[in-house]
Amino acid sequence: MSKRSEARLAAILLCVACALGAAEKTRKRPVIDVTRQIALLPPKPVSLPGVPIRQVDVRLPLPKASPAPGTACPRLFCNDGLTSRLPAAAPKDGWKIRWQAPVIPEFTPTAVVQDGDRVLAYGGGAWRLFDLDGKPLQDGRNGSSGMVLDAGHGLFYFVNPDGFLAAHRLSDGNAEYNLNPAPGDAWPFIARRGNRFIDAAVDLPKPYRPEPPNRAVLQHLDVDAKIEVDAVKVVSNLTALATLQLKTSTMLAAMRGDDVIFAAPGRIFLSSSDLQPRAALDGDFAPRLLSVDELGRMHLIVGTGDKLSVWVVTPDGSRTVSRPLNPEYGPPIAPPIVGYDHRIHLVAADGIVTLDAYGGPLWERRPQGRVAGAGAAADDQLIVAAGRELQAYDGKGEREILFRSVAGALTTPPAMSASGEIFVATAEALFCLSRAK
Repeated sequence: MSKRSEARLAAILLCVACALGAAEKTRKRPVIDVTRQIALLPPKPVSLPGVPIRQVDVRLPLPKASPAPGTACPRLFCNDGLTSRLPAAAPKDGWKIRWQAPVIPEFTPTAVVQDGDRVLAYGGGAWRLFDLDGKPLQDGRNGSSGMVLDAGHGLFYFVNPDGFLAAHRLSDGNAEYNLNPAPGDAWPFIARRGNRFIDAAVDLPKPYRPEPPNRAVLQHLDVDAKIEVDAVKVVSNLTALATLQLKTSTMLAAMRGDDVIFAAPGRIFLSSSDLQPRAALDGDFAPRLLSVDELGRMHLIVGTGDKLSVWVVTPDGSRTVSRPLNPEYGPPIAPPIVGYDHRIHLVAADGIVTLDAYGGPLWERRPQGRVAGAGAAADDQLIVAAGRELQAYDGKGEREILFRSVAGALTTPPAMSASGEIFVATAEALFCLSRAK
């Protein structure tokens, strides 16, 4: 199994999507064949009439969101909606280093995730688990997937180099059990709801493949309350298994509660976690990045021809935002960041663009140094890792520096605990920042 970092994986997926988008110029609307299969039964086609995505000019007030109690940043982009909402406020003054700890040499972290009393840094195919005082607990290797912490079950999940969807203990980092993930080469989305696992897989270009990749799979696996495993720790008593297979190599997935939202060229699907789609929204686009807020509003970076735009689409197919992106900043490096006030932050390696909830421009900035990522704090500040600095931007785009690294440039987006501590990494160290009392 390849030991790509998640950033490398995202770049590959984006390139595949761009190539697919270029090919789609010659046809008005891509038609994606979808089949659903339950366990080993024969697959059946999914036939779902699509609702055309239509532009509307509606500016209804949107209720301000609030952090859910006890939430943290258990995955890259913080939550299953991939909105990059940080769980607490980030005041502009008084920050200090509570601790710093070395990361695995020669494996530059690209993400930090935090949940419960654990924090994990990963990138380049390797990960290191820490306690909340910076003590390293376990090192390991991962395949082409991200890492998802689950303090409620005392586990964390990833696809390991052997190709299993692995569940490891947060207590010590050791393996607890394995599942068979959806078939594919990379797994851009993993989540859990109760005893149900949901994972998404896509095929990638390979030298031995005579044709371009043309498969994406969504899967749910239901485990029993009392898990039984075989000799190699593979769960042997699944209670349910279903898959959706799409004839495309471009698929994005996110979740809102029990709903799974997934986008393929020309179509957005809305489904519950049992993977029985109930609605489809159709348009002429190739999806690049996706996030979903608590209202079910889908924020997408889409390709139309050779141009990128940001869209906001409601569950009924109303497109309330459609705005082209400034190519000077390059493509976004994260799904649209959705603030608690529903402002939209578009983050590229060379710049930041902030829009209001209806797509109106608010401010643009070009930080010094490469932008590694950002998150929207509960006090509506945008926290940005750029160059050696962790920066906070207020509603007017005014900047304050929260932290400056002396150990090289920051390489990860900021993560945050429920109590408001910030975690960010360089190629050498993981930092825990807290406010001076």
